[in-house]
Amino acid sequence: MVIERPTRRRFCSWIAFHLALLLFVGIRALRFQLHTARDPDAGINSIRTYTLTSNEHFEVDIRQSDEDKIPFLVLKKSLDREQKDKHTLLVTAVDGGKPPRSGTLNVSIIVLDSNDNSPIFSQEIYQIEIQENVPVGTSIFQMNATDSDEGTNSEIEYSLGKIVKTKVYDIFELDKLTGEIRVKGVVDYEENDVYKLDIEASDKGTPPLTGEYVNDNKEVQEGTVVGNVAKDLGLEITSLIARRFRVVSGSKDAIFEVNQNNGALYVHQHIDREELCQGSGACLMELKILVETPLEIHYVVVEITDVNDHSPSFPEREQRFEIAEHTLPGRRFQLHTARDPDAGINSIRTYTLTSNEHFEVDIRQSDEDKIPFLVLKKSLDREQKDKHTLLVTAVDGGKPPRSGTLNVSIIVLDSNDNRPIFSQEIYQLEIYENAPIGTSIFQMNATDSDEGTNGIVEYSLGKTLRRKIYDIFELDKLTGEIRIKGVVDYEENDVYKLDVEASDKATLPLTGECRVIIKIIDVNDNPPEIEVTSLSNTVSEDLKPGTVISLISVADKDSGANGKMITSITSDVPFELKPSYKENIYSVVTKGFLDREEVSHYEITIKATDCGEPPLSTFKTLSIQISDVNDNSPHFDQTPLEFYLVENNIPGNFIFSVSATDNDLNDNAAISYHIFQVVATDSGTPSLSSNVTVNVFILDQNDNAPVILYPVSSNGSAEGVEEIPRNVNAGHLQMGGTRAGF
Repeated sequence: MVIERPTRRRFCSWIAFHLALLLFVGIRALRFQLHTARDPDAGINSIRTYTLTSNEHFEVDIRQSDEDKIPFLVLKKSLDREQKDKHTLLVTAVDGGKPPRSGTLNVSIIVLDSNDNSPIFSQEIYQIEIQENVPVGTSIFQMNATDSDEGTNSEIEYSLGKIVKTKVYDIFELDKLTGEIRVKGVVDYEENDVYKLDIEASDKGTPPLTGEYVNDNKEVQEGTVVGNVAKDLGLEITSLIARRFRVVSGSKDAIFEVNQNNGALYVHQHIDREELCQGSGACLMELKILVETPLEIHYVVVEITDVNDHSPSFPEREQRFEIAEHTLPGRRFQLHTARDPDAGINSIRTYTLTSNEHFEVDIRQSDEDKIPFLVLKKSLDREQKDKHTLLVTAVDGGKPPRSGTLNVSIIVLDSNDNRPIFSQEIYQLEIYENAPIGTSIFQMNATDSDEGTNGIVEYSLGKTLRRKIYDIFELDKLTGEIRIKGVVDYEENDVYKLDVEASDKATLPLTGECRVIIKIIDVNDNPPEIEVTSLSNTVSEDLKPGTVISLISVADKDSGANGKMITSITSDVPFELKPSYKENIYSVVTKGFLDREEVSHYEITIKATDCGEPPLSTFKTLSIQISDVNDNSPHFDQTPLEFYLVENNIPGNFIFSVSATDNDLNDNAAISYHIFQVVATDSGTPSLSSNVTVNVFILDQNDNAPVILYPVSSNGSAEGVEEIPRNVNAGHLQMGGTRAGF
């Protein structure tokens, strides 16, 4: 029966994960690394996927790295802070179990403001009336523009346009903070009855965006022969000289004169309609014709018509714009307005722009003026082209037409729309364990195609790595150099996975990620270890060959050849090693018969040597005591034993000592004796014995008088007579007629 331990899938951090995002125009697929979930289970029960709550702006992407799945939040649709300034999502990590288990992570996205809205006036044209001679300092109007951005991106400053006539700056002033227009100089109706002010409202973003409130300015032309004034007035041609027929003019240089001979009105000097009249209306000049005797004054009105004798001209030869690359298409930039003193059809008709893919020109009609605007139709990319040069041409309606040109330079300002990029998503490298602290093992290199601080890269280790990694490795944030900080031990860990981030130094930095996999190469820094798992310290001497007396296991923490071992018994003993079915497990067995009486104690030295270079060895000594078995019988020094005994001994006297020896120990060597064939028996189980024949020789004493055995005495008595048969063996003793044996 398998009992499953309940496991909760969890993220490294359960606190809300806040991402501050600033999305620029044209930026797509921005990636933000999420916390990686951990699951102690393995195989199919480990993390299978990540899901994200349904939304229109983000999706989750998973990068597979070995056994890890790293989630990234990917922006699929640009954000708009003015529509929604915060998004809340739920990321779910799901394992592959049945049923699956899951863990969640709350993700909050705070949308930071980008300066993507220009200040807007409530009207394009404002018309106001003031009395001439209004006191200096009088407030005549309050401008008001609004900007839907926030912070400095919405703070507005006002300024007068740079192409209004100089006189305007002498008469009016504009408060840049409040937008209030005040009278600065003398307002004189007879000098000018209308003033047109171009006003700009700029925010304080980087770079600033500008909105325009535009008013317009005006223009003029010349002629030669007019006609016969005398005829028109009914005067006699012949009397014109006598009557002093003439044009009366207040100026020394009269433009028109009359011919007193024929009464014709003619041009006296070059006529420039543009000097005489401004604007496109009729240019009428009233002449005073005087004749005398009798005195007559006639008034003649001459209309000065225009000819196309002026080309359009711009107030400056060049105009320069700085436009951030994230600026939205549709953004308008006011160009210098060309001036053409000619009037009517000879005045400016249109503006043209050199062909390009990013800009077009738009013309706004205001009264008789045509005001050109440069309109962005396609987003700029500084990394593709950082400067655009265009030619704006103002064309009048004359036949043939005349034109004037304006060089326009667009400097594309960098925005932080490129994140640092590593040359690879995954780097793999190998280092030897025990590499010295301070050793440089790799140089990270990420590039950012932005410029300035937007392109300066700093490196850091990911924030969700295991704490041990920060103790072993360090990363130089400026150079990207990875150095060893602590002890690298192959036996503790043979591979490390480092998530490295490269961030630019923009106000709102963008980040690129990669993974560095560091494989540790083993060095032979661990000697083999010998472990005695079972040992019989005392073994019996009667063991059969092949009997197991000990079990040992050998191990080496190193790997490869450094962990392969050769194990042997180095001492000359009747024991040998037998390998087990499992590698590095051995039995110590007897390889011959043991004899305690020959050797009672063995020191078995076991040597384990690895195959590293140089090899390392370990020795282990087993102390074995041989226990006795009753395998030796008692033995006498001599057999048979012979000794001589003098006759007539007193009973109880000590006559002889018999001894036997036994090579066994303890009870196996304890001897008992049996008389009179002498038997020596030990106390072993079973007991062993040995006997010895004892021959006792009785030495004769001269203790008897001679006796005549035969014939018998006369009284027939044989008393005291020893009768010994002729064939008795030596050593036979017969006493008192009775045989005695010992």
